[in-house]
Amino acid sequence: MHNAEDVVTVLKLMNVPSALQEKLQLPYFQISSQVSLMVLRLNFDALRFKTSAQGSNPRSRQLREVNLIFDDQAGSLTDGPSAADQADLLVKHVGTPHFSSFEAFSTLIADLSYADLQLSGDFWLPVQSVLSYREIEVLHHVYNGLSSKQVADELSLSARTVELHRQNCSKKIGTISPRTLSKLFSSTTIEAFKWSADNPPKGSANIDTALAS
Repeated sequence: MHNAEDVVTVLKLMNVPSALQEKLQLPYFQISSQVSLMVLRLNFDALRFKTSAQGSNPRSRQLREVNLIFDDQAGSLTDGPSAADQADLLVKHVGTPHFSSFEAFSTLIADLSYADLQLSGDFWLPVQSVLSYREIEVLHHVYNGLSSKQVADELSLSARTVELHRQNCSKKIGTISPRTLSKLFSSTTIEAFKWSADNPPKGSANIDTALAS
């Protein structure tokens, strides 16, 4: 069993305005024209009051994929459990209020990725990026089938620097396997969910029916 400090949130954001993402001042990587990626964890060293109140060896990490579809009419998370919801995979709708402040965004991620975390109602934990933009960029090229030498040529780096980036990523999120890379960069789930929402089966308005079929 993983404790909360070992959980890494692989966050996919669909159609979130860039101004709202940039407001958070967290690195994000554009997977496609509609989907961006953040790799986050809670910063347990920075427990904060809510505004309304006054190693060298790689560790085992649990990657939880959270897919958020932006809908400016979604003032709150009203989605019930869906066919896509699993222990390490969630798909939810969000709106502008979830990006209104760093506290609101951090609380959203904590609620979705750390359901078992017990915090006093007066406190919140800020999120922090696990990987740098360059590290995500290197892994994206690896996901696309490039060797370290090819990545180095593409990014005007030395092969040694690319290898160091890959080693650092492994220390931060665990073994960089094909499954890990797919969890990071595949947008199939969020795109399928969005398509199903926009194209419900005839005679049924239930998205879960489409996802389960």
